[in-house]
Amino acid sequence: MKKVLAIICMCVCGLAAYAQDIIVTEEGESMKVYNVEMSPTTIFYQLTDDKDAPTVRIARKDVMIIRKADGTKVDPNAEAVESATPQKPKVGNRTLVEYPKHDPVTATISSEITTEKVKRPGMFAYVRTLGKEDNGVQKVFSARTPDGKELRYAILSESDHTLTVIRDKYKERNYIIPEYVDVNGTMYTVIEVGMKAFQGSRVQSIQFPNTLKAIRHQAFYKVPLCKIILNDGVEYIGVWTFMDCRVDEIYIPTTVKYIGSMSFLRATQASSYRGFSQGFFSCMPIFITEGNCKDYGIDEEAVRAYEKALER
Repeated sequence: MKKVLAIICMCVCGLAAYAQDIIVTEEGESMKVYNVEMSPTTIFYQLTDDKDAPTVRIARKDVMIIRKADGTKVDPNAEAVESATPQKPKVGNRTLVEYPKHDPVTATISSEITTEKVKRPGMFAYVRTLGKEDNGVQKVFSARTPDGKELRYAILSESDHTLTVIRDKYKERNYIIPEYVDVNGTMYTVIEVGMKAFQGSRVQSIQFPNTLKAIRHQAFYKVPLCKIILNDGVEYIGVWTFMDCRVDEIYIPTTVKYIGSMSFLRATQASSYRGFSQGFFSCMPIFITEGNCKDYGIDEEAVRAYEKALER
């Protein structure tokens, strides 16, 4: 009965404003909206047709039915399962551009090792999946690469000899993140870029180490990089990691197993009016599809272009 009333309501509303989309929630509320788009879990829309109007979200499960401006009706939950099902590509090679590994770089410690509290921003839970020795404090220091530039590090594990790059006032335009750091005669491996490490800096170029496994939340948020070329071996990309970078090319290796929400929103120069990246992807993991790409901030147009290029 509720669904019948909702459809009647849509018909009446449609006569008044046929140019608008109409969303009817599971509670029976009818909303006149514009520019409806759907991801597997979320429906995006605007309340006005203004180009700069803010985008509003509602969980897909909370919507009963949508009437598009052209008169078609959509049951979002009937489509959700199908659209979220990964589609296996028709070809095996997922890479459009081959990037050979560079020679390993070793940095040398350039400051004293000090101890500081581990910062845990409330917006995201900072879970260390790679470093196990976390008792609320961390040992930190600076190290200099052969080109004379310094980065700040924290020890993830003294037993495994692993490091993460941490936040500092990075003022150079180009940085090489080394594979290894000589810490007073002991060789440590750089496996992580930490939360907000470069956020808001003016860095334009980063050479990522071949040893890198994880890039944490917001590590490069609003950083004007020219390209994002990640090494094969990276497995984890956090939430909002490359949001608002506006790069020319993105290479996400097939080794990546997890990408956080909206990590690549407005990450390319070409983006939709909602910010979903439409630019050039030279490599993309198999689990990114037209059905789920918007959860990562990537537009279906970019996925279609990538899949089409693979078939050539």
